[in-house]
Amino acid sequence: MVGRAVHAGETWIAEDRGESVGTITVNDRADEGLWTPCETAEAVIVHYMIVDLRFAGNRIGSQMLAHAAALARARHRTWVRLDAWTTNTDLHDYYLRAGFRLARLAGPEASGPSTALFERRADSWLPAVVPRLPLQADSVIRSASPS
Repeated sequence: MVGRAVHAGETWIAEDRGESVGTITVNDRADEGLWTPCETAEAVIVHYMIVDLRFAGNRIGSQMLAHAAALARARHRTWVRLDAWTTNTDLHDYYLRAGFRLARLAGPEASGPSTALFERRADSWLPAVVPRLPLQADSVIRSASPS
């Protein structure tokens, strides 16, 4: 699944001064039973967002989520959606602080531990709504695809 996402150009790597500091996968697929087909069609779905703990607190996650929102807007999608482990309340708090709202807990048809569903409007990252984050000159987010 991860290899497929990399080769499809859905995985992005955040770099700081040439060092990989995080990764995020953004596509239009969700695990079965989480989001409805209509909800999936109007969103990009975030998967596997990981930040190197040595860079925690440097807003790497915020930058990657803003990148997901830019991808959503480019694809004419309204929402950035994601799922999180239901029991990981620290992660829930992170997404709430990042401007997401808890949409709901997925029903019993969902399999797996990640049934807490979060969403944020893609246009809420626009500079007119949220002040632009200062980026370090050496920080970039690039595709992980080898092509």
